[in-house]
Amino acid sequence: MVAVIAFGNPLGLYGQTIKTASSTYGPKSLEFCNRGDTVCGGTGTGPGYGHLGYATDGSVDQAAAFIAKQYTAS
Repeated sequence: MVAVIAFGNPLGLYGQTIKTASSTYGPKSLEFCNRGDTVCGGTGTGPGYGHLGYATDGSVDQAAAFIAKQYTAS
């Protein structure tokens, strides 16, 4: 596995990330938590408010670039 991507990771509710929770996968991880995404600890009116924005806010492009970089480096 070359990369781990998380959009709205519930670990954020506990003040953690993949980087802090896993020495194996942390260095390979990239996480996104939008403002208003209550799934990962953001504030908002419900999970749909911020959680559904990842597909259109540039996060997917950032994730793809990160995966490509990780793959090239492996």
